[in-house]
Amino acid sequence: MNSRTRPREIPVGRPRRRVEPGLATAARLWGGLAGIGGLVHGVGELVQGNVATTSLFIASWTTGPIADNLGGEPGLTVVPSLLVSGILTVALASALIVLAVVRVAGGRYGWALIALSAGMLLVGGGVGPPAIGLCAGGAALAARRARASGGRQARSALWPWLFWLSLADILFLVFGSLIAAFVFDIDVSSAFVYAFLASVVLLPITILTGERPSTKGSST
Repeated sequence: MNSRTRPREIPVGRPRRRVEPGLATAARLWGGLAGIGGLVHGVGELVQGNVATTSLFIASWTTGPIADNLGGEPGLTVVPSLLVSGILTVALASALIVLAVVRVAGGRYGWALIALSAGMLLVGGGVGPPAIGLCAGGAALAARRARASGGRQARSALWPWLFWLSLADILFLVFGSLIAAFVFDIDVSSAFVYAFLASVVLLPITILTGERPSTKGSST
């Protein structure tokens, strides 16, 4: 049998490897959601108008479903005017969303997320959104450090569970609580507090179980 009459061998394709989201994906999702949460605070402060702040702590919303069912979205500001606080919060939150989605800062991406989140904390962006943004910056820095160290990247077996659990927690804080407050008129202020406290613990643990250098396969 010559080569012309030999039946062609059909190559068997390799099974596709399932790609799991890593810390870089977590940083972008957390950062974008933190920015959206900050916008909610900023809009509430803008609605209140040019009102002088009487203390460091403020309520971003004083009327409506957020005030009635979410405790008014409390925060703090060093700015003496709620209007100016709202403008600064909206600007920083918008920048955080753009940065998380476009990743315009290159190697300083993680530090930029941290800087914007810290600024948002000080001008009326609440407590939850800046905390999530700070964790997003930490996740970005951890992912970059793991890539820079070379070698294979290892993840804990808990990583997928913690990643999706943390994302679900943040989605409730940013969107689910608003749906409950506006659409169903349910007081979820206590659930919101518990979800925030859970995120304070859950997000750092998620970062720790994410990408990190593995000793296997690394060059010596």
